[in-house]
Amino acid sequence: MIRKIFYSIVFLILVKFSYSQVLVADSFKHYVDYFNIMEDEPIIQAILNSASWDWMKNNIPLFESPDTSFNQIYYFRWWT
Repeated sequence: MIRKIFYSIVFLILVKFSYSQVLVADSFKHYVDYFNIMEDEPIIQAILNSASWDWMKNNIPLFESPDTSFNQIYYFRWWT
């Protein structure tokens, strides 16, 4: 009985920490919003600026670093 309780507690702790390490796509949307307002869209590409975030969140790997400059560069390269 004590063993089951111990394993249950360990399992719950592991689940709690595993969720905290998953990146949430919407926390990076502000980069794309900024890129979209940087300039007008003179040339229409296959993916419109207005639809770029929907495409990106479904097709690119999420990335986060402690340096926000790297984050911005990473998402800008995917946005272009």
